[in-house]
Amino acid sequence: MTAELGAAEDEYASSWEGVVLLPVEPPPLSDRDEVFVVDGERYRELSESGWDALMAWLVGISHLARYPERRTQHVDVTVTDRLGHVQDRHQVARTAADQAIIDTEANSYLRDAGIPERPSGYRWFQRLPDGHALEDVEGAVAQAFEVSPPLSMHPRHVAPVMRDALDRIYRRQP
Repeated sequence: MTAELGAAEDEYASSWEGVVLLPVEPPPLSDRDEVFVVDGERYRELSESGWDALMAWLVGISHLARYPERRTQHVDVTVTDRLGHVQDRHQVARTAADQAIIDTEANSYLRDAGIPERPSGYRWFQRLPDGHALEDVEGAVAQAFEVSPPLSMHPRHVAPVMRDALDRIYRRQP
């Protein structure tokens, strides 16, 4: 992790391998806004995006969990004619090549922020802070971007603003 993001605290390990495995299989969630409970802790599944991977790293590994990905993922396919009229919509199983592209893009975003790449093959979960709803976490990040907009939307500029917001809500800092 880069110096400006700080890596000295135990909270910010140098590896994703420190993220605990969920002790039970999580529900087959499809919406990142769904919350579920394991051992009294509330979690939400993160998407496979670089944004969510960045948020995961910045909340700290003690607020994360992972579980091996065993589901068959699907890709939506839309077939159109030459004029752009939809002829068919269906789903096909996501291939290993599809997944590699998704992982490459998310890890590129993390690298641009100076953060280690996230291992593939897992579902990632963010533990919600006590006394806060999912909307509080998302709202804290959105408000931070309004109050202290980053210089640009480049991950290296986004990360410090996002981290400050997450630190306040997860660690109750002023």
